[in-house]
Amino acid sequence: MKDFAEWFGSTEVQAAWSEEFDSYPCNKEAAVQAGFETVPAIYAIKNFALEKVAGTDLTYAAYVAAHSAEWTNIMTNLGFYWKDNADAPAEPDWDHLDWATLTQKAAE
Repeated sequence: MKDFAEWFGSTEVQAAWSEEFDSYPCNKEAAVQAGFETVPAIYAIKNFALEKVAGTDLTYAAYVAAHSAEWTNIMTNLGFYWKDNADAPAEPDWDHLDWATLTQKAAE
């Protein structure tokens, strides 16, 4: 397990993962290698259970809990979660999104 952690946390793997999945790496050297000049603000939050989302009375943890089902629906309706990705669009048409459709609940 230690070998895996050292490999997965390595600069090379974290930089490649960051580029492939558009995510901020946990390895600081990988962040530099991946081209990040600053740490994204979300990573500067010390405690998601205590700090509040600007403009709300919710902590970050409560905000995520309150919206995660809606965000999952959006991701599903955008086509990011396809059973067969062969026909999935490469990128949604961001200028013509219908949020009412995107946030509709899945059929039961």
